[in-house]
Order: sequence, then structure tokens, then C-alpha cells
Amino acid sequence: MAVLPPRIRLGIFAALFSAAASFAQPVLGPNGGEVTTSGLKILNSNVVRVVYPYDLAMLGTDATVEVSYLVDEQGGATSVVVTRTSNPDAAAAFVAALDEMVFETSMLDGKPVLSDKQTLSASIKQMQLPADLSFISVIKNPSAVVIGVREVDGGLKPSARMAPALFPPSLQKSGLTEGKAVLEFYIDPAGIVRLPKVLSATDPAMGWSAASAVLTWRFEPPKKGGQPAIVKVTGLPVDFKAPPKPAVTPVPAGSALRAEILVESPTIANAQLKVGVDLVGTLPQRILLEVAEDGTLSRDFDLSIRNPNPTGGDKVTLKSGDQPPARIRFTAGPVEVTGTASAKR
Repeated sequence: MAVLPPRIRLGIFAALFSAAASFAQPVLGPNGGEVTTSGLKILNSNVVRVVYPYDLAMLGTDATVEVSYLVDEQGGATSVVVTRTSNPDAAAAFVAALDEMVFETSMLDGKPVLSDKQTLSASIKQMQLPADLSFISVIKNPSAVVIGVREVDGGLKPSARMAPALFPPSLQKSGLTEGKAVLEFYIDPAGIVRLPKVLSATDPAMGWSAASAVLTWRFEPPKKGGQPAIVKVTGLPVDFKAPPKPAVTPVPAGSALRAEILVESPTIANAQLKVGVDLVGTLPQRILLEVAEDGTLSRDFDLSIRNPNPTGGDKVTLKSGDQPPARIRFTAGPVEVTGTASAKR
């Protein structure tokens, strides 16, 4: 997870908007991205934002990317390989978006398994979005008036909680445990972030992850002297720290037969898990829940997060007699419950 320094955190971390998408539909964001898949369905396509590299966007140049990958038992992309691209920066930006995608899982005998090879192809058509085309035209006009952050009447104010950047999964086994990205971007008169640009990054993946998060930020419409204004934010640092490794916590003791469930919250900072009234710890966590001999839950379990995001799901109840899920994700939208966990002693 990335941590914004207090001086620019603005007191708020957001959450991504969540909605399920249909098979082979495009993934669209305010600054570009059209993605089609020939494989397993993307479950959170409306969450994902694909950054269009600043230099290409200003030139109006399109870029294509194709990747192959596997979908693991939790619905995440793994073993990602860029198989074709017309621009390395576009490929890196797309891989950052892929890290945030959640897919349906392959099933075998009612249990999630590692998928066969999947493919995604993208044509990043920044200039085809009317709002962005109009905004870029304004920015390229020599007479355009662009102000700095300190010139905004009353200062910049977020209109929603601001999504933290995701520590790139591709770096979690690299030995790199922390780093930084520095960004530049515009805020248009409606308060929408436009044209994020990576100025520097400890690793390129951190830069694109930070830029992807910034695209979801929204502010109150900025003004100067009471008039709508365009704001340029330069030198915004985003610090990254690798997430803790999931702990295996038995909850509760009593039966020898258990199901292991991964509980995580990729979009809510410092979410703490509660099972019933017992506080387990900061997510992610792997918990063990009692199951009966037939592999179903032996009783009801209430899972919730302390200090939840007020706009999103904060509780899920697992019912006695149901199959235990393999993964539970607390997000800014509905709680995601996917897969089926296997009972074990």
C-alpha cells in the first residue's frame, strides 16, 4: 500500500468505485483505456483506470498492448507477460491496471483452481474521449490560464475519499519493501484529475500504480477569485511500503476441521478485521473457520472491519451450512466474496 505524506494527504484516503462488468466489455477511465478480454470475466472493470502516458496523450498518438497471464485461485492476475505493445510506457501503465483487476476464477469440482493462459488486449484511445480531447486542446493553447495549488480559493478540497495506490504485486517478491513515486497532474474546473505524469519513481511499476490511483481522485471545483480554474499539481510524492505478509490466525479453537480464508482490503487503508466481537488484526489476514465434516460452515460467522469506509461495505455474514469462500475483499463498494475454500485438519 502507498502512504501519502501528511502535508499532501489532505486528511482523506478514498476508495475506488465498484461495479461488476460483463464479459468482453471495455474498461474505461477518465483518462483513457479500452480493454477487451477473450478469457475469464473481469469482475471490477468499472474500478480500474488505465493511465494514458502523458507524452502520447499530448501528441494524440494511440498505443496498443497485449498481455498474457494466469488467474489464481483468488481471482488475481499472475505470471503476467507483455506479448505485444507499440509503446513501453503504455504497456507498463496497462500492467499497473491489470494488477488491480479481479477476475472470475476457473473452477474444478466446485473449487477455484489456477486458470489456463488468458489474454487481454488494449487500445488506449485517450484522444477519442471528448472531455479529454477538449481539455488537452485548452492546455496546449498558449493563452491557457493554469494556476498553482496555493492560488486556489480556500485551498484544494477533496470531494470524495482518495484511493491509496496499490503496492505493485510484481514487486512483492522482488525484495523491494519501500519506494517512492513523484507525480504531476492537472485538475480541471470540474475537479476531475487529468493527464497524470510520472516524474520519477523508485521502480516504474510504482510510478504507474500511483498515476492509476490519482486518476480516481475528485476535488471540489477549483476557483481563483471566484472564477473556475485549472490547477497544475507538480511534485506530488507518493511513498510505498510493502504490505505485511498475511498471518494465519485460528478463529476460533474447538474443531479439528477448518477452512482457510484470505481476507483483504486493497482499497481501504489500515482496515482491521473483526470476527464477531474479536479483533483479529490489520488486513490482509488468513483466518481458519470451523467447518463440519461435509465441508460446510459449522455456524454463522460475522466478519467486519473496524473504522470502515463510510461509503462502502463493512460487514459480511457467512451462514451455517454454506460453503466457505476462498477470499473476502472489503472494498469501497460491495464486499466481494469469491471462490470456495477446502476444509482441512
